[in-house]
Amino acid sequence: MKRLLFLTILLFLILDCYCQTGKQYVLMGIAKEKTHIYKNHKVALLDFTKAIMINPKNDEAYYRRGICKDELNDFEGAIADLDIAINFNSNNEFAFHERGRAKLGLKYFSDAKKDFDTAININPKYENAYWSRAMVNDSLSDYSQAIADYTKVIELDSECAKCFLFRGSEKSKLKDDVGEIADLTQAIDLFKIEIKKNAKDDSYFSSVIFIGMAYGMRGSCKFGLEDYRGAVADFDQDIKFIPNDKGAYQDRGSCKFNLNDKEGACLDWSKAGELGDAEAYDLIKKHCN
Repeated sequence: MKRLLFLTILLFLILDCYCQTGKQYVLMGIAKEKTHIYKNHKVALLDFTKAIMINPKNDEAYYRRGICKDELNDFEGAIADLDIAINFNSNNEFAFHERGRAKLGLKYFSDAKKDFDTAININPKYENAYWSRAMVNDSLSDYSQAIADYTKVIELDSECAKCFLFRGSEKSKLKDDVGEIADLTQAIDLFKIEIKKNAKDDSYFSSVIFIGMAYGMRGSCKFGLEDYRGAVADFDQDIKFIPNDKGAYQDRGSCKFNLNDKEGACLDWSKAGELGDAEAYDLIKKHCN
């Protein structure tokens, strides 16, 4: 009797040890995963695999391993793991979202959209799912729906500068010049705040690139509306933030040419050519020689 009791206690201790070890492997994997370094995703994947070996029903481990595989561009492997995670927990909106991202990586746009739809149905305030669905809708040329998705993200986060930037881009595809300029202006104002706030942060540099893009896109829109002076001012700012933007130099040169500043135009086209814009040399040959 005592021997049976001892073996029973020992069995529970062993099982408890394995469960704790499985949880520890998941936590270790998450810590490595969050560094966003390629090699650490590989190491994290091994930790999640060990957790699954210990407990084959560990849906968190399958979910996390699926994310790692997605980051490592193993989209099919990611989908396989996320399928299992969803089978264990069909209310995990994050798993549906990540599986949609993996399908997006394989350009399975319609299937990806279904996963994003499900994630949103589970959690109507899931910003990343709206963002991802907007990307899919853009790929499907459904620009109106992409605008609706970005609008939803803005409702949830009114300070999302990138949302205004990308919504403005969608509006440009629908020839909504007024709406595009309004969104890009809002994006620029928000990026200015981000740049001041994140001066010592890693996100500072991405904000600098994005504000340059916003100025460039607004400049292009003004160029199309024949507001050449306004466009030049925007291209000036674009070049300030992205000094090697050859497109901005070419377009600013074209604006200056339309403002009868031939010398300034030729200088800008020359700079665009130096940066690798072959078309700029055609403009120089036609207008500057």
